[in-house]
Amino acid sequence: MRRFGLLAALLLTAAPALGEAPIRSVTLFEAGLAEIVREGAPGGAGAPLELTVPEPQLNDLLKSLVIRGDATGARVRLDGSARVEDAFGRLPLGPDRIGDQAALLDALKGTLVTVSDGPRTGPVSGRVMGVTRPDCGEGAGCHPLLLLQAETGLLTVPLAPGRQVRIEDERLRDRIGRALDALALAGSGSDRTVRIEADGAGPLALSYVVPAPVWRTAYRAIGGSDGGMRLQAWAVLENVTGADWDEVRLTLSSGAPKTLETDLTSRGWAVRETFEPPAPQARAGLLDLDSFAPRAEMVMSLQAAPAAELEAGAELTDRGLDSRFTFPDPVDLGSGEMISLPFLTEEVPVERTLLWRGRLTDRTGSPDLVLRVTNPLPIRLPAGIMTVSDADGYLGDAAFPVLVPGAQAEVPFGADQRVEVRERVTARSAERRVTLSGGLLRITERRVRTVEYRVSAPAGETPALTIRHPSEPGWELVRTGPGPAPVPDEADPSSLRFDLPAGTGLLRVEETRPVLEAVAIGDLPRDRLIGLLTDRIGPEDRERLERILEARDRLDRLTAERDALLSARARTVEDQERSRRMMDAAPAGSDMQGRFLSAILELEDLIGETDRKGEALQAEIAAAETDLDRLLRAE
Repeated sequence: MRRFGLLAALLLTAAPALGEAPIRSVTLFEAGLAEIVREGAPGGAGAPLELTVPEPQLNDLLKSLVIRGDATGARVRLDGSARVEDAFGRLPLGPDRIGDQAALLDALKGTLVTVSDGPRTGPVSGRVMGVTRPDCGEGAGCHPLLLLQAETGLLTVPLAPGRQVRIEDERLRDRIGRALDALALAGSGSDRTVRIEADGAGPLALSYVVPAPVWRTAYRAIGGSDGGMRLQAWAVLENVTGADWDEVRLTLSSGAPKTLETDLTSRGWAVRETFEPPAPQARAGLLDLDSFAPRAEMVMSLQAAPAAELEAGAELTDRGLDSRFTFPDPVDLGSGEMISLPFLTEEVPVERTLLWRGRLTDRTGSPDLVLRVTNPLPIRLPAGIMTVSDADGYLGDAAFPVLVPGAQAEVPFGADQRVEVRERVTARSAERRVTLSGGLLRITERRVRTVEYRVSAPAGETPALTIRHPSEPGWELVRTGPGPAPVPDEADPSSLRFDLPAGTGLLRVEETRPVLEAVAIGDLPRDRLIGLLTDRIGPEDRERLERILEARDRLDRLTAERDALLSARARTVEDQERSRRMMDAAPAGSDMQGRFLSAILELEDLIGETDRKGEALQAEIAAAETDLDRLLRAE
């Protein structure tokens, strides 16, 4: 039974006992989800099965809840999203004044109440007219209650301490009780109570998916004196389900299922058109406002799933979507507590080696200390942090990647300062060829790159070492040596792997890459064309390139002559115009006027001769352009 305070306790009757729904199993996903399974049976006398969940999990519970068992007509009930506002919306004052007796009675004008002092005096009944508040300080009688009695008329009753006031309207008492109920639930924190109702009386299994902190993996790679390596995986997790785990079957999943977030509990109101009523008219009666009041509970019905028993998962399973690790022993964990549990201990194939990752740049450094781990299990190993140790103690930390069944990974955990690797890169061009076709100049060359890896150790003989050489697109391996041939690199398919035995101090890798450059011959400057004559070029292409150079030189010479001729004509036209102005200024019939006229006629002849030469040059330029274009376009 809920506690509403003294007034509410007088209004309510005891409810049927609720059935418990404890958590029986939890599956934690690396994607940040938890699948929770609860089991229980509804209580007697039709009481529902009840569970308490944190407020942030409510929408996900309503979205994913599945009910298994002998249940028909299943329903899910829970308090609405604004229960306090709804409850106080039917009262004449808000929740901040509900504890003020004088304010409450003053707001209940017209309500029938009975005031009594218990067995000492008889009760006094009447309708509330209001509560006066004279300035009389503290003490009895400072808040007299004004009542209207049918027999005696107005009556003033002081609200003295200990004086009892009973509200006679049963429906009003019920509304006040509901308001106090809502306040009590609002003050209980962020937990929400969900009640499962079903027509059947047998046990039910309730499963749903809610957000949860990501569980993390911490590996231990422990080496023994015999050189073997044992891999141990610990899970670090937290219980935020809102309930204690008592004998819970716990499963860890490495899956990342797609999950959507939605809001199923917030209120959404449809927009409606406003209706303007006609002019007020006499009405036959009053509306019963209570019949239109919104309910403080939200009801949702779910179709129960067919009866099914929970499957007992194997300790290690892979379902394609994920790999699962189920603890053989039940787990106890209080709400809000964390725990770290080992979920895997296996002897796995582990090879300890030195690794140098090539970068195709000149540099010097020490190789990485690496564990080459192979996953022999039928499940995927999740990513996590790894601590490496041997019989002598701690060696270092490493980042362990996701490892699918049968796959191999190289996990570096430090650097071997006793070994030095010098990486040097040289590049050159070879077999440069030049061809002409369709106005394009095609330059083909083969670029050669040589990378040397020199290994040295102060102690003398160099240790065994793996070199990972980047394999770039377009480059082809020509030769390597001294040392072994490369092998495919499972850990990095974009690289070549060289496993150098002890005592190997040098690895040389030579690669080649063809490069093709195609440019329009007409876009190249003259000096670039002359330079191409010194390259490796065939006799026919060389002859054609020489003819192109001759045609371009002829065209450039003719164009220069035309430009010079046009400049000379412009100067002649300017001289003629000046002589014409001087002639116009000279006295009519004078010798000066005659001399300027003779000059004008001579310049006119010169302009005509220049125009004839220009036409001839333009014809030669057109012919030269045609000849050059023919040479450029020839195949």
